[in-house]
Amino acid sequence: MAAVFMFSTSTVVIYTGIAPRWMAYIGFLLALTVLIGGQNIGWSLAVLPVWVLLISLYILMDNLAGVRRPT
Repeated sequence: MAAVFMFSTSTVVIYTGIAPRWMAYIGFLLALTVLIGGQNIGWSLAVLPVWVLLISLYILMDNLAGVRRPT
């Protein structure tokens, strides 16, 4: 389920441009890693939360950079 979520979210990132394409490509690569070797790789449990954190931090920083306070 984590791999399917990462594939679909990476596709949305590419089509909407809410994050850089390199983040979407990392998402595809990590999703493929989880899909193929998820049971054999011990750190694969942490892949989804770390990837979601990466995307979330980028969106948060992008939104905060665009906010200007009136003087």
